Amino acid sequence: MSVNFNKELTLKRAELYLQQNQINSAIDEYKKIVETTKDINLMNLLGDLYIRIGDNEKAINCFIPVAEEYSAMDFNLKAIAMYKKIYKLDTNNKVILLKIADLHVKNKHPMEAINLYNQVLESYKSIENRQGIIKVLKRIVKLEPENISKKQELASNYQLEGLFSEAENIYLEIGEKLLGQQKLEEAIKIFDKILFHNPIHKTALKNQVNALLQAKQVERSLEIIKKAIEKNFEDMDFFVLLGKTYLSLNKLDEAEKTFIDLVTKDSSRYAYLLEIAKVFLVEKEFDRTVGLIELFIDVILEKKQKRKITNLLTEILKQDPNHLKTIKCLAYIYRKLQEKGSLISTLKMLVKTALSHGEEKEAIEALNSLIELESDNESYKKELENIKNSSISSKNFTNLLQSTVKDSKSQLTNKFLKTESEINADPTSTQELLEGMMAGNISYLDAQQNLLEAMVAAYPDYLEARIKLKNIYLQKDLKQKAAQECLEIAKIYKELNQKEKAKKTLKEAYENDPTLRKDAIDSQETFGDSDEKIVSKETELLTDPKISNITAQQSKLPSEVISCHNKNNTEVDLTSIFSNQVVTNPPISNKIAAQKLPNESLSPLSFVDITFLQEKNALLDREWRRAVRSNEEISLVAVKIDGFMDYLWNLGEAFIEECRTKILKAIQDTLFRGGDQVVNCIRKDILILILPDTSREGAILIVERINSSIAKIKLDQLNSSLTLSQVIASAKPKRNNNPSILLEQLVNNYSKLTTNNQII
Repeated sequence: MSVNFNKELTLKRAELYLQQNQINSAIDEYKKIVETTKDINLMNLLGDLYIRIGDNEKAINCFIPVAEEYSAMDFNLKAIAMYKKIYKLDTNNKVILLKIADLHVKNKHPMEAINLYNQVLESYKSIENRQGIIKVLKRIVKLEPENISKKQELASNYQLEGLFSEAENIYLEIGEKLLGQQKLEEAIKIFDKILFHNPIHKTALKNQVNALLQAKQVERSLEIIKKAIEKNFEDMDFFVLLGKTYLSLNKLDEAEKTFIDLVTKDSSRYAYLLEIAKVFLVEKEFDRTVGLIELFIDVILEKKQKRKITNLLTEILKQDPNHLKTIKCLAYIYRKLQEKGSLISTLKMLVKTALSHGEEKEAIEALNSLIELESDNESYKKELENIKNSSISSKNFTNLLQSTVKDSKSQLTNKFLKTESEINADPTSTQELLEGMMAGNISYLDAQQNLLEAMVAAYPDYLEARIKLKNIYLQKDLKQKAAQECLEIAKIYKELNQKEKAKKTLKEAYENDPTLRKDAIDSQETFGDSDEKIVSKETELLTDPKISNITAQQSKLPSEVISCHNKNNTEVDLTSIFSNQVVTNPPISNKIAAQKLPNESLSPLSFVDITFLQEKNALLDREWRRAVRSNEEISLVAVKIDGFMDYLWNLGEAFIEECRTKILKAIQDTLFRGGDQVVNCIRKDILILILPDTSREGAILIVERINSSIAKIKLDQLNSSLTLSQVIASAKPKRNNNPSILLEQLVNNYSKLTTNNQII
C-alpha cells in the first residue's frame, strides 16, 4: 500500500461505487481500507458485500476477526450475532456453534448454551467423533452438575478412549452422590464399574462396602475386600477396611484375626487391636482382651501409650478383681517400665490371686520377684517356704513324668511305631497314657508339654505325640512353637506319602507363624524336584552381535531346540502375590488365535535383556517417579515378533530388519500420547513399550490396536500375515519400590507364553 494512501478519499470512492451498484469495485476500495486500518465495522460491511456477490467463504473470513474482536472486548451479544451470521453461511461448522454456546455461558444464559451443546453433541455422535463428544459433555456437565446421566455418558466415553483415570473420577463422584441419596443399587453398579478396572481403588472400595452393607449384601462386601487384598497384599489399608467391616458385622473372631495380621505386618497400627480389645471388654471376654494386649505390649509401651492399656486392664479388675491374666500383664508393664512401687503392689496381688487359682508356680515366681525387690521383708520368704512345703513343684512333677517315660521305654516304643491307620483307629491312646500318668494331679498343662517334648526328643517320628504337642502349644498360645511342630509333622506325612495332609499341615504352620518364609514353605509343598532345564542355544542366537552375518543360505534350525528356564526365577507378578496358585492367562480377545506352532521354540526373556531400560533410559525412571506422585498406574509391554527364528534362518537378516522397521512404524502410528514410547531391546525379536498413566485394561486396548495395524502389513516374502505376541506388566508404583519390580514382572509373565499371537 502506498504511503500516500488517503483513507477518506478511498472511502468516498467505495461509497460512490456502492450507490452505483458496482459491488466488486466497492469491495476493492473497502479492502484497501481494511488492510490498512483493521476497522472491524468496515470488515463487517466487506463481509456483507461478499455475501451479495455469493462468495460466502470470503465473507466468513471477514466476519471471524470481527466476532473474535467483539468477544475479546466482552461485547458478547455482538459476538454472538457475528457468529450466528457465520453459522448461517456454514451450518456444518460445529466449532462456530460451540463458540456461540460458550458466549451464552459467559453471558449467563445457561439454557441457551445447553441447547446448542446438545445440538453439537448429537452431530458428533452421528459421526462417532469421540473426542468431540467428550469435549461437549464436559461443558454440559459443568453447567448441569446434577445431571447424572450426562456424567455417566462422559465417563463411558472416557473409558472407550482408554482414559480410565478420568472415568474413575467421574464414576466416583456419581457413586458418592447416589450413596448419599440412599440409591444403593444404583450406587453399587457405579462402584462396580470402577472396581472392574481397578479392583484396589481404595475410595471406591470403601464406598462400595458401605453401600453393600446398607443393602444387606454382607458376603459380597467381604468378597470384594478379600479380592483387593489378594491383588495388593502389601497395602495395609485394605486389612483395615476388612477388619472394620467384620467389626460392623459383629464378627469378632474374624475381626480379631484380621487386625492381628495387620499389626503383625505394621506394628504402628496397634490402635486397631485396642479397639477390638475394648469390644471384648464390653462382651466380658477378659482373657481375649488381655490376650490382644499381650501380643503387642512391647510395641505399645515403646510408643509411650501405657495409659491406653492400663486403663483397659484396670477396667477388667473392676469387674473381676481376681483375673490372674490381667494382674500378670500389669506386673509385666510395671517391670518393663521400672515402676517399682506399682510393681510391688501388683506382685502382692498376683501372689494372692495365683494361690486362689491353684497356680503355685505363678505365686512362687511372684514371691521370688518380691524378695529381689524387698530383700529385707522376711514375710515373703516365709510365705514362699510355706508354699513349697505344701505342694509338689511343677519341676519335680515333670521330673517324675520324665522318669516314667524312661522306665517305660520298651512299652512306649510299640506305641511310637504305630502306623497312621493305627493312630486313626485308636486316637485316645496317648490321651489315656497321659491321663493315667497324671492321675490325682490337677490340670498340669506344663507337665503335659514337658512329657510330650521328652517323647518326641527320644522318638522324632512319633506322629501322634507331635500332634498332641502341637495342640498343647496352640492351647497355650505358643503359635511359633506350634508352627515349628507343624513343619516336623509335615515331614512325617511326606515320608508316609500322604501329600495332601502334608500340604494342609504346612498351611497351618504359616497361619500360626506368618513370619516363616512362605516361599520356603511353598517350595516344600510341591514335594517333588522339578527337572532342571538346559539353557537354549536359541537365546544366544537372539542376542549374538554376529547375527548380521547369518544369511538365508546358512544352515536351518536344529530339529529340537531345548527351552530355557531359570529355576531360581521367583514369581513376582503383582496381581497374584497373595495366592499360591499358578496364574493362567487365557487370551484376552476372541480375535486372537491360539494355535501351537510345532516348529517354533519360545525362548525365555532374560532380565538381563531389558535391564538397560532401568539403568539407561531416563524416561522409565522419570515416569515411575511421576506415577508415584500422581498415584497413577504405569504399564510395560514386551512386543515379540512371532516366528522370529524361522524368519531369520529362512529369509535372512535383511528381511528381519524390514520387518522390524514396519512394525516399529505401525506401533508409533498407534501411540498418540506424548509420554508413550517404544524402546529397542537387546533382544532383536523384542520391542518394549513404556505406557505412563496406563492400567492393564488400557494397555490391552493399545495392544489390540497395534495388532489391528500389524495385520495390515504386507510382506512379499510371506504367504501368511505377520503376527506379534505381547506381554503386559502393570503396577501402581510406590515410593519404596523402583522400576525393576515391573521389569521382573514382565520377564515372569513372558514365561507364560505358550503359542503365537497371544496377549498375556
